[in-house]
Amino acid sequence: MRSAIKLLMGKIFSAGFTKILSSFFLFIGKLIVTAVGTFVAGYGAYQVDSQIHLGPPLIAAVSCFILSYYVIEIVALVIDTIYFCFLYEDTMMIKERE
Repeated sequence: MRSAIKLLMGKIFSAGFTKILSSFFLFIGKLIVTAVGTFVAGYGAYQVDSQIHLGPPLIAAVSCFILSYYVIEIVALVIDTIYFCFLYEDTMMIKERE
């Protein structure tokens, strides 16, 4: 843990910018998945009896957001891991080469 904090503190602005930027794009991804799922459920419910229903799109919106939240959190973990690998290579590998 000490090494991870040392890596992050060495490039604090870079780490903050990367975290903010990745969080923004991942949130946009969650919204897009939720919107598409809601639209598909609403369109499917409308095609059944040509009336606008609120139940299926609402249930689809909640379930799509929950599902996309957990899947995209895995992607966020991968982004953090890759970023730590980059920081390690940028910081520690240069010292080892010298």
